[in-house]
Amino acid sequence: MKKGFYILILTAFILMIGINVHKKIDQVYASEGGDTGGSSDQLMAGEIQDWQGTSGLVSREIESYENAEYTCMMEGTSITITPMGELEGEPKDYFIPSDVNSETGNTLQSGEIIIGLYQGTTEITCQQDYEPWDSVQVKLNTINFFGNSPYISPASAGGGDMSTTNGTA
Repeated sequence: MKKGFYILILTAFILMIGINVHKKIDQVYASEGGDTGGSSDQLMAGEIQDWQGTSGLVSREIESYENAEYTCMMEGTSITITPMGELEGEPKDYFIPSDVNSETGNTLQSGEIIIGLYQGTTEITCQQDYEPWDSVQVKLNTINFFGNSPYISPASAGGGDMSTTNGTA
């Protein structure tokens, strides 16, 4: 019974974000005098995966370089998302610039559901921490608008307290 309730809440959350994403696209294109029938932004939706690097939550590709003793410099966060719904497939890596914040106000955590728009790529430079100081460029799709679910710990998902990371229930 409780599982059904959580699924209903999650479905409502994703639906609300989807409606807001569509409205946001229409507002942006209308303000630019464009046709609101479409955009070059692409939709992404899925679950944030549990990849932890030296700097916290990171994408699989960035983590692989950090594990090989590279330092990857970026102003933002890289994440790996397992697509869901009609977008199902292999996990994908994305970059969220530091000036792009969640429309829902929730802190990014692994296990959360995320939905948003991405456009273009961001090149992140990873440099080897020892000689010969090799560097590589990692290209990640750039998320420019997103919302994410509140984090619900596995212990509380089975019932009881529904506390989240931002202090709301």
